[in-house]
Amino acid sequence: TESGATPTPSQPGQPGTYTPGLPGTWAYNPVTLWEIASAAAPLCTLSLSAAGALQITTYTGTTGTTTTVYSAADLRNSCWFGVTVTLTQTTWTVWLNGGVIAQVSGTANMSSAWSYFTALASHGTSGGGTTSAVTGMGNAEAAHLAVYPLALPAPRVAAHAVAAYTGFG
Repeated sequence: TESGATPTPSQPGQPGTYTPGLPGTWAYNPVTLWEIASAAAPLCTLSLSAAGALQITTYTGTTGTTTTVYSAADLRNSCWFGVTVTLTQTTWTVWLNGGVIAQVSGTANMSSAWSYFTALASHGTSGGGTTSAVTGMGNAEAAHLAVYPLALPAPRVAAHAVAAYTGFG
């Protein structure tokens, strides 16, 4: 619902409930928003949990460390949201809606050698070179995906969020 309240399970098919096999209901499994990977292993994934929480997972080899960025509301509620992730080999920061809703940082031990960026899916622990291992797909839409050669500074992240919400004006 627009107020953010979740309908009760007695309202099958309403946004906010999951009814197996009924069109228009939310995903029951986690949904990957994007993955950065080498040919042999993932380096980082951004995803929504089965409960709609925003999560980032960084990998050392095939061992992942998952951090919940935001779980106060279910982000599968059909509302637009913007996520910016800045990454280095040893640190990451996730900004939800320019940092207005959430800004979480952490450390990692990721390889710097990545060659695959996959949107709305991941390759599990197989890496980007294994197309038969694609998983984590959902019925989602993404727009304005971009990879920059450097970590964006905080003012640029905020400017991108303002531009998105105001139609660049």
